[in-house]
Amino acid sequence: MSPCVKRGSFTRNELQDFMDRKAESGKSCSTVDHLRWDLHQNFEMAADEHYIPKSPAARLFTPRQANRADKPIMTWEAVSQVFSPP
Repeated sequence: MSPCVKRGSFTRNELQDFMDRKAESGKSCSTVDHLRWDLHQNFEMAADEHYIPKSPAARLFTPRQANRADKPIMTWEAVSQVFSPP
């Protein structure tokens, strides 16, 4: 373990603040969500290996302010055109 980080020194609030800052900096929702997943997996492994008592990342969430891509939505007319006989 790195001597720079004291065991058990991360809290859920610190990790969530980190996630919030990434979202506010303009990172995409997908990037922030992958970061959440990575943090969760790494801390779960550390807890499973008894490096830490429990995972502080267990209840992290992707912030609402993370940039979400606009999803194109088909109109009923466009759907009818796709499924109409040639």
